[in-house]
Amino acid sequence: MQTAAIALIVVLLVGMACGLEITWALGLSCIVAVLLDPKLTFVVIAQRIFANSNSFSMLAIPAFMLAGDVMSKGGLSKRLVAFADSLVGWISGGISLVSIVACTFFAAISGSSVATTAAIGGLMYPEMVKRGYPESYAAAVQAIGGTLGIVIPPSIVLVIYGNITGTDVGALLMAGILPGVVCSIFLCYDATTNSLSLQGLDLMAKMT
Repeated sequence: MQTAAIALIVVLLVGMACGLEITWALGLSCIVAVLLDPKLTFVVIAQRIFANSNSFSMLAIPAFMLAGDVMSKGGLSKRLVAFADSLVGWISGGISLVSIVACTFFAAISGSSVATTAAIGGLMYPEMVKRGYPESYAAAVQAIGGTLGIVIPPSIVLVIYGNITGTDVGALLMAGILPGVVCSIFLCYDATTNSLSLQGLDLMAKMT
């Protein structure tokens, strides 16, 4: 077992050092570890994978991903941005608030941080840069707003965690509502203060 574990780590590191994508490096290292361990066979691994994936709660994951992709391609992200703009767009520095609020709404639909960042960030990042915000700040707002996708239910990460640990998935999703809302509020506050600071610095630069 020690030989297989060492081979797993070594092959993974060598594959990544050679420029191999992490997905293929993980797959290759797992295959080498299975071949070196006499207690493991590919038949047993296939059975374990099937048994672990044969879960009713895991059916929610492809459904969340499909819903997020359909809504992103169908223009829902644009409507969410327009709705968020009608709510908080009038506030000074509201473009940052619009990004966070839109990410909050989309996170409550897709359950994925990647989908949230891609759907909302693809719209808001160019708009923020167009309005004079630094590219680094515009990218940071989209990235931090996307993290709400793993907290606000439905969350793919919470579904996987509940399936692995045997915890009630419904209870996990319910427990993510309050932290997600609190995080969204604090992110909105932080985005507002940072926007005002950037606007103040820009005004001082123009005056000098």
